[in-house]
Amino acid sequence: MNPRRRISHGDDHPVSNQRRTHINATYDTVIIGAGSAGCVLASRLTEDESRSVLLIEGGPDFASVESLPDEVRLGYSTPSGMVARSYDWGYEARTGVSREPIIRGKLVGGSSAVNAQIYLWGLPYDFDRWVALGNDTWSWNAVEPYFRKVETDQDYADGHGQDGPIPVCRYRKADWLPVQAAFHQSCLDRGFADCPDLNKPYATGIGPYPMNNPDGIRVSTAIGYLNPVRSRPNLTIFSNTEVERILLDANRATGLTLSRDGEMTEVRADNIIVAAGAIGSPLLLQRSGVGDPDHLNKVGVDLSIALPGVGQNLRDHPAVPMYWEAETTGPLNVHWHQVGLRYTAQGSSDTDDMIVYVAHVRDEPRLLMRPTVNLARSNGHLAITSPDPAAKPEIDYRMFDDPYDRERMREAIRLCRRLVEHPAFEPHVTRPMQPDHRDIEDDQRLDAWILAHATTGHHVSGTCKMGPASDPHAVVDQNGAVHGVEGLRVIDASIFPDCVRANIHATVLMMAERLSDQ
Repeated sequence: MNPRRRISHGDDHPVSNQRRTHINATYDTVIIGAGSAGCVLASRLTEDESRSVLLIEGGPDFASVESLPDEVRLGYSTPSGMVARSYDWGYEARTGVSREPIIRGKLVGGSSAVNAQIYLWGLPYDFDRWVALGNDTWSWNAVEPYFRKVETDQDYADGHGQDGPIPVCRYRKADWLPVQAAFHQSCLDRGFADCPDLNKPYATGIGPYPMNNPDGIRVSTAIGYLNPVRSRPNLTIFSNTEVERILLDANRATGLTLSRDGEMTEVRADNIIVAAGAIGSPLLLQRSGVGDPDHLNKVGVDLSIALPGVGQNLRDHPAVPMYWEAETTGPLNVHWHQVGLRYTAQGSSDTDDMIVYVAHVRDEPRLLMRPTVNLARSNGHLAITSPDPAAKPEIDYRMFDDPYDRERMREAIRLCRRLVEHPAFEPHVTRPMQPDHRDIEDDQRLDAWILAHATTGHHVSGTCKMGPASDPHAVVDQNGAVHGVEGLRVIDASIFPDCVRANIHATVLMMAERLSDQ
């Protein structure tokens, strides 16, 4: 990136639009999206005092921990730990046979400010897979130091970071809820390994989740990375600002048009980084004329760069919720996912390809288990339906389209039913609710139930796939540079070549740290 510092304001290039403004500015780097990756990038790039950086976010900016609404600040303020629709982009998608909301944060901090705070590193196997897909600079040895750079692990020193911006902690065994302790004991008695540190490389088995929420405060990248550097004179933050499209001159990105305070504004930049997330980033590229030629022509967008992979390869963690009737409702002010089980499906060639989440539901007397395919073969797609940024996109996860995903989920459902039959659950659980025994016993019925109840892990990734130019579906190279476009990079979960076998937050932060060095 060009480190020249250059900020100008004038009326020499007014934007041609009915909502017209005479503001024009030029920055060395513009970052589109102040989310998990964007805040990391803004913090690291402005360490160079000669570089001017503009950070743009579509939602509001709460500039201090104290100013955050309780549902954002307090990671336990909602039952799952996730903020639902208050600070969200309002996306919906087909998951199985139905549609459901897809939560993506619309505020400074992005999805790191609304997520469930489970902070699992990607596994070494995941990066072996990335390398095998043509990304040889993303080996485990290359990424592991950046996982450590991000964190301050409050429980373990060996192999973990001790001075990073994101604090990581775990519930101590003495503080586990009774159903969490019962789940742990049941898993041990079925032969799963005791795993007190799920972020140890190659970790497998049952253990407490690492979380980025000390004292119940959700430490987003806004809190950990951005707030400490807000006063830097070379950093400008535009909140409540939506980018309509990226401006391209032949094969070079030169700027962007954005909507701010009811006005259209044009901003010029030497370097543009798209960090709008695995849904927002491909949609913005498509609106800018970068994508599949046939689709762009269909929706009335002039083609600039033909990259058919934009919006394809949508990856996530397919899951289904199982319920049992419980004796009581769950307690308040505690995270409802305290321990988890990571394991390998029977006969699978993909190690640790499954995970199970457990919760004692707060507002109803129910136990929830959420078996999840942690490395799915099914993949989906997303696309704009109009050049208008306000138009709802088409998002189809195609969950469980691959029969092996359904096979592994059937096994996981039956495993969960057996785990709850353990004597440790007897004081807490009375009877199973869904699926019922008829579905459990028949593969076809169970497949139908899985498709009817399929849900997402909210770990969408892969929609601007990283890979060599020889890969017809690759959108960016190993440094996030968009193939065929100068001055344009994508750095967020959209460039994962495949999903990692973990909640993706830690891997996104690692990626942003690493690519801020490139």
